[in-house]
Amino acid sequence: SGADPALVRHLFRVDFDTNRHRAEIIRTAQMLGNGVLIAVCPREVKNAQMVSAQTADNMLNIEGVRVSFVLFYIENGVIGVSARSQGDINVQLIMEELGGGGHQTVAGAQIKNASIEEVKLRITELVTKYLGESEIS
Repeated sequence: SGADPALVRHLFRVDFDTNRHRAEIIRTAQMLGNGVLIAVCPREVKNAQMVSAQTADNMLNIEGVRVSFVLFYIENGVIGVSARSQGDINVQLIMEELGGGGHQTVAGAQIKNASIEEVKLRITELVTKYLGESEIS
């Protein structure tokens, strides 16, 4: 549509550390089945919320991924979640169960008094329940 490819590339550039952190998050991601991908942002990442959201978006480009979740650490023991979907799984409903919200394809939550492993387990349970109910109806 007349956009300058060099300018567009420049606008979407990210620094080396952000790119490295995204790669680390994806490297450690777990495919849970049914196109569900869940990952954890390392604790030491600065701007963890932004990097996690960007990585959750990027993970949707992986073949077979229908929904992605990236968990990240927030100060004072709070765990954040960035959730993204291709559209057939409503991440808003899943995040609402965790006290968060958003939209069908982009949502998030912040969970107090829980560990990363507890949040991962809860998301796994919620997605399994969601997929079971949506496949029946």
